[in-house]
Amino acid sequence: MEHYPRSTQPDPSPEWTGPDSQTGLEEPMWQLGLGSAAGEDSYPLRPDEIDCTYYLRTGFCGFGSRCRFNHPRDRGAIL
Repeated sequence: MEHYPRSTQPDPSPEWTGPDSQTGLEEPMWQLGLGSAAGEDSYPLRPDEIDCTYYLRTGFCGFGSRCRFNHPRDRGAIL
């Protein structure tokens, strides 16, 4: 006895759509600093300004490229 009838139509949402597809998570990932556009390279180097303390402690900065403080590439050497 079959409990669930089988559908004759194919599944409209494939499991994997490929590396260039949009998942809807790109914007939240970017905001968290986890996207491909984010990361240490997107933080400004401002050697004449004081260091961003939050960035030094965590490695992340919510202001990103708009932050007015310095974001040294080698955080370990500063601490």
